[in-house]
Amino acid sequence: MLFAISCTPNTGGDTSKTKEYRRVNHLLDEFDRAVRAIHRNEEHPTRVFIVAHRANTYSGVNEKYLPDNSLLAIEEAIAVGADMVELDVRATKDGVHVLMHNATIDATTNGTGNVADKTLAELKKLKMRRGSKYYEGGVPTLAEALECCKDRIYINLDCKDIVSERKLVEDIEAAGMQDQVMIYGGSYLDKCFKFNPNIALHPYLGSIGDLGKYANYWSAVLFQFGYYKYDMSDAKQYDPEIARQLHEADKLGYSNILNHDAKLKAGDYTMLDRFLDCEIDFIQTDYCELVDAYLKEKGLR
Repeated sequence: MLFAISCTPNTGGDTSKTKEYRRVNHLLDEFDRAVRAIHRNEEHPTRVFIVAHRANTYSGVNEKYLPDNSLLAIEEAIAVGADMVELDVRATKDGVHVLMHNATIDATTNGTGNVADKTLAELKKLKMRRGSKYYEGGVPTLAEALECCKDRIYINLDCKDIVSERKLVEDIEAAGMQDQVMIYGGSYLDKCFKFNPNIALHPYLGSIGDLGKYANYWSAVLFQFGYYKYDMSDAKQYDPEIARQLHEADKLGYSNILNHDAKLKAGDYTMLDRFLDCEIDFIQTDYCELVDAYLKEKGLR
């Protein structure tokens, strides 16, 4: 089971970002260490990796009202100890990658319309928002997010609508982040691998039988699958053994508990227990702090 990097910072009293200690190593090396740790511990996982969905956290969503996919949300995820942020990437009209989940900007800015119909200059004039709380600074670019995260936290890029695979890889390389980022998606992955095979790929897995489709992609170690594999919401697709089957193939499993975050907030951890029983390695959530505290009680952090 994957473990987070744990070390004592040697900042000499300077706590500025420029002096911040490294929280990350090469992501593929972390995957390799995780797989080997699984084989050393045959009974139960010893560590679970926490991913901040759209960079959301309990404090960011419920107390500070920080917008999805914002630099402020990323900073909060780093501050509360998340291991990874999941960020959504879209292309502007003038060919720049920005962070935005929806095709439109309506839900998280004071503007309206499609991301693809806006220039970066237009998006930078907007205010990001969560509900009725607004923030200056405009829509962040992928380059800004990469700079914010560098050496501080891993990134899962959910590619919604990109300029091109080459442009995406070039953005990651320009930031010197190819060893700290993984690319999630389907059709994009083949070309991304060809442009830079050292960037971790993060495919979606419908069933363990689909694993063979990615046999030629050595950087595809972590596989995502739907929550219905463990939460019984779809009896036909319920498959609590999928993570253990991935372990047998020297791979890691990733899923989310987003549909059950509200239950965590109410103090009901039944679904999180089921998640852990299935030995899933990465858990994606909007409420990192609640998951982290519970995992620490279980000795899994």
